[in-house]
Amino acid sequence: SSQSNFKNVRIELFFKDNDELVQRTQFFKKYGITSFNLVNKHVKDPIEEWVDVIQEELVDCDICAHFSLRYQKKGRRNVDGAYGVFSDFCASMGQKCSGGKDVEILLISGAGNFGKLDSVETLKRRKEERLQPKMISSSMMMTPTSTNHPRIAVAFNPFFPSREEDEKEKQRLLQKLQTHQVSKVYIQFGTNIQRLHSSLEWLTNLQHNKQGQDNESPFNFTICGSIFLPTSKLIAQQKFRPWKGVYLCGDFLSGDLHVAKDIVVNMLKLYEEHGAEILIEAPGVRNEKDMELVKMLLKERDLVMSRDNKVGEDDDVFMMKKTRKEKSNKIVVKDIKNSADKSTPGKNSLKFKPSPLVSQSALEATAILLFGSFDVRLRDNEALQLASHHSSIIPVFLWSKEEQQKWGVRGAIEVVLKDALQNLSGQLESHGLRLICRNTIDSTEELASLCKEVGAKTVYWNREQTTESR
Repeated sequence: SSQSNFKNVRIELFFKDNDELVQRTQFFKKYGITSFNLVNKHVKDPIEEWVDVIQEELVDCDICAHFSLRYQKKGRRNVDGAYGVFSDFCASMGQKCSGGKDVEILLISGAGNFGKLDSVETLKRRKEERLQPKMISSSMMMTPTSTNHPRIAVAFNPFFPSREEDEKEKQRLLQKLQTHQVSKVYIQFGTNIQRLHSSLEWLTNLQHNKQGQDNESPFNFTICGSIFLPTSKLIAQQKFRPWKGVYLCGDFLSGDLHVAKDIVVNMLKLYEEHGAEILIEAPGVRNEKDMELVKMLLKERDLVMSRDNKVGEDDDVFMMKKTRKEKSNKIVVKDIKNSADKSTPGKNSLKFKPSPLVSQSALEATAILLFGSFDVRLRDNEALQLASHHSSIIPVFLWSKEEQQKWGVRGAIEVVLKDALQNLSGQLESHGLRLICRNTIDSTEELASLCKEVGAKTVYWNREQTTESR
């Protein structure tokens, strides 16, 4: 169902007043979305009131109320006074946690100079406070401790361009986690797919405390990744008036919505693979058109994941085995033979007979099986079926960045292609074949040279169903 597609989706709400907040909540409710984030941009933001408005509309809901130390400590004369505001806020949010209504607080230091009270120091004081429940805050000194404590989340930005800033951000996150007050880590939006992947792997290890101290209990937190909807308006805004701390690549900002969409889809794929929630940042989803874009992105993510899983499956159409003979050149040629059971007609048999254009003498020679950027698979591969009739085949992938045009492989799609090629290589190796990958300026010349190098007389490939290939 459409609602099940949004089970791990959160929406950062964008509204002008309480009436519009009610409309926004009702709009998302019909899609089964009941997880929301409330942004704190001003010291006077009535966040507690906003939480009440949502909870009145929804029986079950999950609300993340942002608390910005940058804004909330304005006008506070000392650290104790600033922390007291946060402590009171936690107590208030704790009282709103009941039944199916869940509330968490996203603690944010804010950009620039953190001052004496940043998120790390706040979490340390929070830990001490919970160990001494009678000392709640200056304004609630004699108030009994609430039995409900809101969950605390923190932000993490893995996209800093310099190694120094990146390492500093990681150390700050470790300090926050070591207080054992953090239940969730929100990853800021950015477009470096490789950096995101490595950071998710690092966070996953931290979840199991593989990089913590031996005598330290595991860090118990979940992950939520932020995304922007790839719309022309938002991309133009980020290009000419970028948000501080948001690092976006040239491909995303180029104005090509297809490229921007592919980047977001691959981010969604990474988050899904690591069991993370998704936060669609404001002002992302405002109407039905935006909602259709969200549906399309999630559908594309599922298709990419399904295709990758299919590439990784065992292929039962044929079996390959190593030959005892090897060519004198560096490329090893392997034998391939039909795995059909001769006694059972049709069992595991090849679907295609040898091409009438290929002579018997050519079938006895080596053939090249050429994989394309949009055809990295073994199953249901017609070119592979035909090449299997040769005495030996060499799987080849040629990459020419210069030949990638409008509909070619660019940006984040290159990362997906690399993963697909690694899966393909592993599958071929399990059958005794080695995938030959070469970078080239002219793929036609490279292919001709390769044929001469290994003595191949025949090349098989599948036609690409892209606009340019037609």
